Amino acid sequence: MKTQNHSDLEIEINGERYRKVEAMSSTDSLIRTYSAGVHVGQVIARDGREVTLAPGAVRIWRWRGARTLTELATEGCHSAEKSGYTRVSAPSPGTITLTEAIEIIAVTSTASSSIRAAGWAE
Repeated sequence: MKTQNHSDLEIEINGERYRKVEAMSSTDSLIRTYSAGVHVGQVIARDGREVTLAPGAVRIWRWRGARTLTELATEGCHSAEKSGYTRVSAPSPGTITLTEAIEIIAVTSTASSSIRAAGWAE
């Protein structure tokens, strides 16, 4: 028997409730740092608080469409064109080493696509 909710992602089977969760991307993580902002990219090395991201990582300066970094990593953000506010850098041409990483969150494929397409509002 299917149970309706606001997002229609829950079902009930034999009295047990299950919630659909999107599979995480196998490559992107969201990295919050102490002083270098928020980055999204593929982690290629980690040593304590030092995290190195592969070429192609982006820096998120600000966003609309998600209230928290967890929502940003799960659902993504509004495009710069739509929000007039979002600011996501062009992909980095080389690796980025972040020396004060304080949070690493796995990013869904939906969120990764949204963030990487968000752009920079002029």
